[in-house]
Amino acid sequence: MKQREFDKWIESYTINPEIKEQLFMMSESQKEDAFSKNLEFGTAGLRGKIGPGSNRMNHYVVAKTTLGYIAYLKEKYPTIYEKGIAIAYDNRKFSQEFAFLVAKLCAKEQIKVHIFENLRPTPQLSFAIRELGCLGGVNITASHNPSEYNGYKIYDGEGGQILPDEANLIMEHIEKIKNELDIEIENIEADESLIIKLGNEMDERFIEEVLNHKLLDNTISKDCPVVYTPLHGTGGTIIPKMLEKGRYGSIFTINTQMIPDPNFTTCKSPNPEDMNAFAQGIEKANQLRVNYVIATDPDADRVGVCVRRHNQDFKLLTGNELGALLLHYILEQRSFQGKLASNSLMIDTVVTSDLGKEIAKKYGLFNISVLTGFKYIGKLVNEFRKSDEYQFEFGYEESLGYLSSSYVGDKDAISSTLLIVEMINFYHAQEMTLLDGLKEIYEEYGYYQNKQISISLEPTVASDRIKLIMDYFRADEFNEVDGLGVTDIYDYYEQIHYTSEDPIKIMLPKENALKLVLEDGCWIAIRPSGTEPKLKFYIGAQADTILKVQDRILELQQYINQTLEDLFE
Repeated sequence: MKQREFDKWIESYTINPEIKEQLFMMSESQKEDAFSKNLEFGTAGLRGKIGPGSNRMNHYVVAKTTLGYIAYLKEKYPTIYEKGIAIAYDNRKFSQEFAFLVAKLCAKEQIKVHIFENLRPTPQLSFAIRELGCLGGVNITASHNPSEYNGYKIYDGEGGQILPDEANLIMEHIEKIKNELDIEIENIEADESLIIKLGNEMDERFIEEVLNHKLLDNTISKDCPVVYTPLHGTGGTIIPKMLEKGRYGSIFTINTQMIPDPNFTTCKSPNPEDMNAFAQGIEKANQLRVNYVIATDPDADRVGVCVRRHNQDFKLLTGNELGALLLHYILEQRSFQGKLASNSLMIDTVVTSDLGKEIAKKYGLFNISVLTGFKYIGKLVNEFRKSDEYQFEFGYEESLGYLSSSYVGDKDAISSTLLIVEMINFYHAQEMTLLDGLKEIYEEYGYYQNKQISISLEPTVASDRIKLIMDYFRADEFNEVDGLGVTDIYDYYEQIHYTSEDPIKIMLPKENALKLVLEDGCWIAIRPSGTEPKLKFYIGAQADTILKVQDRILELQQYINQTLEDLFE
């Protein structure tokens, strides 16, 4: 495929001279990477490096994807023309160009488009889809990936990420378009009146809705200082305004990182799971003697927090730790206010810490665990918002994705930041930090730790090695891990939960993943990446002291490493 696709691009009369020069300069390995396949439809859409080629993010791939999406919308929704879609974009290279290309292609097909006039957060797109009654949406973003990436995410009419079944239907329409280079991307004859720009008015409506979901209003002081950074991304357009309107006055920002820089000049890893992303924030916090740094990723759907320890250095809270703090705080306040219901619900994922389940159990909540990916949490939130089967209280995953209200259909760093700042001030009023609050939670529920191990494999051998590993752990005779018996096996591909008694059907979508629960309550989960040559191991451990739980994590990590070493001999 490589040479044929490369020749198609290099010989096309539609390719401009600048792109042709890039093509001529490509090495054989670069050609292989850029043209060996089409960019895969992964996490609710596309994500890839920017550049020419069928396996890259560029105007032609965006146009082809959009025409496929339009064909799907026309087939599914007779009212798509008047209800239309909403579009947002982040600070990355070509994000605005890609977004307006999508808008013009839709308008050419007489589909109404609501597009933000400047970069805006993912949660605001979700809100706008619902607020405007749209039937779908597109977000041009690569989330927390490095600067050379961009992406194309598709949302449904509930403001949630599309699920695999819907993605497959859209992909079928995309694949019917044989030559993306035949698509007109410059002189598009579109009805400009169908392209409606969204600005300050939608910001105000969104901020007002976010502030409606705070737990404590004027019952606590709001003077605990916090440093906030959007890491050059979209959070800077909304979060400072939102906190100011909520009358949180001691919020300090980093001027250089408030700039929507596509190169992420001051932050090479714009990922709030990475301590390096907090370097400038911590520097400013030290200058100001502030104890907290909050960072949102470039599209502002995930949020991380660094807290100063008593020895003056900073600790980055894991997604599970911050999730437990938020869940405990939310349930404690709503319980005190008498707002919890007999059908209150917490949603997490199958690889999220069990600590959240224990907190939920104390407050009498139901718990549903879904597959990895916030789209599955969002789907349930939207379902229960309509059916009233459950009263949704909180949903979270271990990778810093949180949702505390059903006003949007996806993870939301905007309202989560509000609750985090509120929670910081709540503990501050008691002369405690978030770390003190976390210690109290551990003392009440036990000590829980989690670890993720990502195994990168050579693309040429990845599929064989992944199969070897999954087959090993799936084998009938496999019943022991590190000297402990396996009490439960959750095989999400077979959709069966194996116990000492009869197997139980797992009512979740099929996915090539396993979870093994040991007799001491610890567990290991294994999941291959759907888009990269990687395999992820998740470890969950619990014990009655912090040293014991840390030892269990280390022992299980060593067991995994030794097992892989033996398998690959």
